[in-house]
Amino acid sequence: MKENKSLPPRIPFRQKIALVLFGLFLFFVLLEVGLRISGAILLSLQDHRNELSLKHTGTYKILCLGESTTQGQYPPFLEEILNQRNIGIRFSVIDKGRAGTNTPVILSQVESYLDTYHPDMVVAMMGINDWGAHMSYERPSSSTALRFLRSFKIYKLSRLLWLHMATKAQEIKLLFLKQSGRSSSLKQASVEQTQETSLKEFLKLNPKNDQAYFRLGCVYRGRGQLPQAKECFEKGLELNPKNDQAYLWLGWFYHDQGQLSQAKECFKKAVELNPKSDQAYFGLGFVYYDQGQLLQVEECFKKALELNPKNDKTYFWLGWLYQNQGQLSRAKEYFEKGLAFNPSSARLYGALAAIYEATGQVARAQEYYDKASESGLRWYKLMTVKNYHTLKEMLKRRKMRLVCVQYPMRSIEPLKKIFEDNADGIIFVDNEKSFKGMVSKSSYKEYFKDIFSGDFGHCTDKGNRLLAENIANVILKEVFDK
Repeated sequence: MKENKSLPPRIPFRQKIALVLFGLFLFFVLLEVGLRISGAILLSLQDHRNELSLKHTGTYKILCLGESTTQGQYPPFLEEILNQRNIGIRFSVIDKGRAGTNTPVILSQVESYLDTYHPDMVVAMMGINDWGAHMSYERPSSSTALRFLRSFKIYKLSRLLWLHMATKAQEIKLLFLKQSGRSSSLKQASVEQTQETSLKEFLKLNPKNDQAYFRLGCVYRGRGQLPQAKECFEKGLELNPKNDQAYLWLGWFYHDQGQLSQAKECFKKAVELNPKSDQAYFGLGFVYYDQGQLLQVEECFKKALELNPKNDKTYFWLGWLYQNQGQLSRAKEYFEKGLAFNPSSARLYGALAAIYEATGQVARAQEYYDKASESGLRWYKLMTVKNYHTLKEMLKRRKMRLVCVQYPMRSIEPLKKIFEDNADGIIFVDNEKSFKGMVSKSSYKEYFKDIFSGDFGHCTDKGNRLLAENIANVILKEVFDK
């Protein structure tokens, strides 16, 4: 008699789909919970460290401002080193660095920090994210659905994952300000104030001049006065809705605020009005990247290169796209093409160094790391200049000391040039010689985790300790004569 073997019941297709969807849902729930718990732990640790620093009465309080190169990086080492020197004063270091931010956002929070902590000194190392790789500031939205989406940690994580692609390939070309970062910062301030006054007077006489509104909007945007900039851009477009360049300005404005749907519409309108605008396709590509539509990113960047085959920045970002997808040979091809048009690009040298390192070509990688360092950015953005001056005036009114720290590997001279004849009372910390010396003796990777800015990156613990030692040495010598 044959044994009757029953087959396991077949799971219906719809039930399989349901199980997959439930699995995905459960995965995202667990990920969200994990991110919230880890985020709460990290913030509580930072707050706890700040509280520990402040619990001692009669201490000399130092407030640290900056981006991801500050938050949880050198401040704990700085407090430790200062107190180990035993000069008879207790030091408390408050870490108010915020990853992914830029100087307009930092400046918007400074007054509250000063009121809360009443520091004796402020240490600032900032500017690397100004119109560069930073987490875009999001203005409050009236949309309930959008606010709900933004409340998820997964959403914020997704934005952080694309952080290094967020650098704009080109700053807005201010029609009324031809001066570059090499110009005197004080002259820039004077020119800008004169331009603002002149444009306002001109608009009183001719309130229908769209170009004047666009130019005034650029003045406000450079200062980080974003609501005023938006108002001017929109007024100019209301008067002349066929200005493709204006749509570019407004598109980048929305992109900076994380308002991607509005930015996309602006860039698409710029393409519609001027199909030969490589910058419109470039901007559209960045929006698609932020939305995770990588095929559209590739199409837009390639179209931008077709229209303007000499733009080294487009080569860089298209190469970066391929590099993030593991297509190293294609990435290397585009990085090298970019260098052919701009042989002094620190970003391109740094990107190629990372490729050589990933493929085991250590000596070649070090060669390109050195070239990236030699070609490091030397000039500050106008926005950074303005906000450093604003910070100085804030602290001057409160009679607080300002310490300006240059990023590792970079020359101190551009930072000093920001203030020129208006540097009274400012303490400068140079990190170029010490870092270059240590890197040459050992290796780049011993002091940096990455090379996100071409000539330097986020520090390892060893790098952060060196950075903190440099700051501590200058503070003790300049302020306490030790």
